[in-house]
Amino acid sequence: MPEISDKYVPFVRAQLRKLIRAAAGEPISVERMAQDFVGAIMQKTAHCEILSQEASFDGFKAAMLSPAMPERDGAVMYVHGGGYCCGDIGYAKGFGTMLASEAMVRVFCPAYRLAPEYPFPAALVDAMACYRYLLKTFSPDKIVLTGESAGGGLIYSMCMQAKLEGLPMPGGLIAMSPWTDLSCSGASFEKKRGHRPLAHPQPPANVCLLLLL
Repeated sequence: MPEISDKYVPFVRAQLRKLIRAAAGEPISVERMAQDFVGAIMQKTAHCEILSQEASFDGFKAAMLSPAMPERDGAVMYVHGGGYCCGDIGYAKGFGTMLASEAMVRVFCPAYRLAPEYPFPAALVDAMACYRYLLKTFSPDKIVLTGESAGGGLIYSMCMQAKLEGLPMPGGLIAMSPWTDLSCSGASFEKKRGHRPLAHPQPPANVCLLLLL
């Protein structure tokens, strides 16, 4: 796990106080605030200079995060998790900053539109717009798609959509705990009930907030 410098401890405490005050609010608002908090923390973990260049798309934002001296060609497209309903540009940049810093590679991170305000297929439409954007600059074999949770499932959907559209496949995929069964009907949901509270059809109330605190 990345370490946080002691100088950021007051910042972390201030963010936690905000979460505690918001804990009685609307569940989705609390979850979004918690995830944004995580993103803010992750942006503090870079061990090298990371340059950020934001890009605006139709209805959502994205950012290209580049180490001052990247060691690898191409780019990683990071698609964030959050159950398709949480995660703003700050969270995307937080995880993206970690990837760029650790791998010394450019990371493009979109903050696709979220449900319930923007239901399916908004996330896939936005992710594909970003993939086409990268294809204008990088050859497909120099693009790696990666994502965690919902984002991990989304990169698989991206490849299926790219195939339907006749677009070239990316050079690689890295899916971290991908949410690939949105029906939550697979046998593993019941089998892993006691081990994966966040990957259950009915997780305990406020479990994300409890894990953070």
